[in-house]
Amino acid sequence: MTHSSIIIQLIISICLLGTTSLFSIANAASLSLPPPKHPTEYEKNWSQHLIQDIKQDFTNYMHNDNLILLGDSFLMAGVLANTGLDRAFRDHWQTDIRTTTTDSILTVPKMTGGLSYYYAP
Repeated sequence: MTHSSIIIQLIISICLLGTTSLFSIANAASLSLPPPKHPTEYEKNWSQHLIQDIKQDFTNYMHNDNLILLGDSFLMAGVLANTGLDRAFRDHWQTDIRTTTTDSILTVPKMTGGLSYYYAP
């Protein structure tokens, strides 16, 4: 046997031993769990919990800090849209940043919706 075949057999045996130990650990963990009790308290009163969840979501959304951030975002977008800054950004991108390399890198986001899913924090 050559060294490469010994190494391959060693790697295969290590992988097989590792997966069998993982399966035995997973089986042991799954056997010790108590059976689920259905319906749960949340499932019994799902309509009431749904209304509470919606109220909580709107409360978090309409929180002062979030509204201030939303207002600031609209303010900045308005300033950029109504001044020459948007043209300056566009021209800078087209002349100084955009190359064939950046075009090839950005083909995946273009295919998934034209950067509509990617936001900078």
